[in-house]
Amino acid sequence: MEAIKHRQTVFSLYRSILRLHRSLPQEMRYLGDNYLKDEFARHIRAKPEFVPGFLEEWRNYHSSLKEQLGQNSQAIGKGLLHSDLDSLTSEQVGQLYALKTELEDPTTEEEFMKEALLNPSEFK
Repeated sequence: MEAIKHRQTVFSLYRSILRLHRSLPQEMRYLGDNYLKDEFARHIRAKPEFVPGFLEEWRNYHSSLKEQLGQNSQAIGKGLLHSDLDSLTSEQVGQLYALKTELEDPTTEEEFMKEALLNPSEFK
């Protein structure tokens, strides 16, 4: 019975975050939804000792995003503190760098596909 309650709690948080993402600009929503889905899928069979920290961070994200969206602020998000960076594993730093690179690349998937169709020899 406890497992069912836990699953409902996790799913409720997941759905609530997806609802908040509806208020984001399209690009941010796409990125946020995909990241959320990927992270929850990765942690579906996480060791029990990792679950509380995982859920706490997503609850913090939910609260922070809800507050930011409620302020009708143009600036959404918050910076990382050095203490935050110091606490990341090397895998997390790699994920953060990959995300940064993806966000800085102005090429959209649509533009990439157009370029690939126009110059297929460059993409072999």
